Amino acid sequence: MKFNRTKIIHGALSLLVLLLVACGGGTTSSSGGATLSSNAALSGLSLSAGALTPAFNSATLAYSDGVSIADASISVTPTVADANATVKVNNVAVASGSASSPIALAVGSNSISVVVTAQDGTTSKIYSINVTRPGVALTPAISNISAFSSATLTVTLAASSVSGTVVTLSSSNPAKVTVPTGVTVNTGLAQATFSATSVASGAANETITATLGSDSPTATVVVSGQCTVASDCPGTDSMCQTRTCVANVCGFSNAPSSFQCGAAMCAGGSYTAQAFCDGAGTCQSVSPVSCDDGNACTTDSCSLLSGCSHSAVADGAACDNSACMSGAVCLSGACTGGSPVADGTACTDSNSCTTLDVCISGGCAGTPVSCGSGLVCQPSSGQCL
Repeated sequence: MKFNRTKIIHGALSLLVLLLVACGGGTTSSSGGATLSSNAALSGLSLSAGALTPAFNSATLAYSDGVSIADASISVTPTVADANATVKVNNVAVASGSASSPIALAVGSNSISVVVTAQDGTTSKIYSINVTRPGVALTPAISNISAFSSATLTVTLAASSVSGTVVTLSSSNPAKVTVPTGVTVNTGLAQATFSATSVASGAANETITATLGSDSPTATVVVSGQCTVASDCPGTDSMCQTRTCVANVCGFSNAPSSFQCGAAMCAGGSYTAQAFCDGAGTCQSVSPVSCDDGNACTTDSCSLLSGCSHSAVADGAACDNSACMSGAVCLSGACTGGSPVADGTACTDSNSCTTLDVCISGGCAGTPVSCGSGLVCQPSSGQCL
């Protein structure tokens, strides 16, 4: 039997093409001799920053990614399922399994497209990634402090402030941890710091939020609620009350009422007696007493032990018990005798509501100030009110 070799070869090729098409292997070329793949899927997709959400799956086309404030750009690495397919990232061709050129990230939302074109040139798939870059960050993420102490936190902008940027601050529980209402990042800077302060005893776990536009990063301040030493506790120490830290709990210790909290003093012709604590943490104040008794016939003195004292000067010493008397002398510590000066001699009666004070019969008197209808002279100032 004689075989037609050419017919046998063509028949075998036709059968092979039919089998490939039936199995989804591609499209027959117009020449009829080759089959082109229609596989436009990815077998892998990775990023240089952040992570895809959801995790990559060849059949999932839409993803999101969150990067840090420090990530000013990102690269995408796509891997095609069919070696003959081509891929572009943001319309720029990329070799399968290789990273794209860095793509600049603006603050906020950034859309990235990954387009895979199958070997047949017509079948394609579009994978989309939405990358979000925050405009402000808050660090550190966790601060551990003891009760009544403070933690320093830092806000960082994605770019230096142009004209002073205010970042709003808040605490999840201001009764436990307080922060200022806001912090300003000064012009030309990208960072500013502030304090988060524990203001109550007891453990706490509070969230601090920094808000700028649509971005609201958070940080956690963990308060142990325990003091290690008395200086960890709020307030200040005094002679009558000191802070204590007993079994990691803040408290106070009050000095007894017999405890002296202020020494006796002689200063400026006045005597101040020693002061004592009241037993409840307060030093009882003592007002100074003038040692000047206003008597020209005594010598005034001050003693830390006995306070003010007055001793008589020698009898017969000249004294002036009044500007309107003359020739008076001291006798047993008192100014006695003397004769009235001439009436009309100027004097001072120590009354702010008189004027033109003059001596009359050994006494000093002045003319009352005239205030007019409805007004009264005030002795303390001499003003008519």
